[in-house]
Amino acid sequence: MKPIAKLIRAGTSVLLVLALQACVSLNYPEGTAPVPGPPPPSAPSENTVGLPSGQLDLGDFRRAREQDILSRFTRETERRYVAGLAMSSALGDLRANQFTCAMPADRRGDAPAQECRREIREGECLHTWEVLLFQDGGRAAVSRTGAFYDRLCNTNSGLLGAPPR
Repeated sequence: MKPIAKLIRAGTSVLLVLALQACVSLNYPEGTAPVPGPPPPSAPSENTVGLPSGQLDLGDFRRAREQDILSRFTRETERRYVAGLAMSSALGDLRANQFTCAMPADRRGDAPAQECRREIREGECLHTWEVLLFQDGGRAAVSRTGAFYDRLCNTNSGLLGAPPR
């Protein structure tokens, strides 16, 4: 081999080693370059995202103001039924918490995939909680939720608050 060819080959090897070292250290601060080993765990599948557990908190519906109950219930459902949770897991949890779920009759516009409702009659009041579960396209996972609470009590007023006749 001619001396010039040896020099080019040695120079190319040195450049290759320097280029590889530069690539490895270029994007990582000192001491944070990746270490050989197993790959990091993958993102959780939609079947394991935040599986709900325990009782669904309905709030202090016997004493609290309607707005306070609704605020608490909304936070609870948003925390419990996160985007990516399998729709079957959300429905199973709601049914375990005595909600009745069904597809809405009117599916026009931005309709939820499921409407779930629970009613409790306490004295002269009917308390109603409703959870709407939305999904994106054909994915069988929750994309977002809606929560509602209503209290209807038998009072001495007539229709729309008018005095009785």
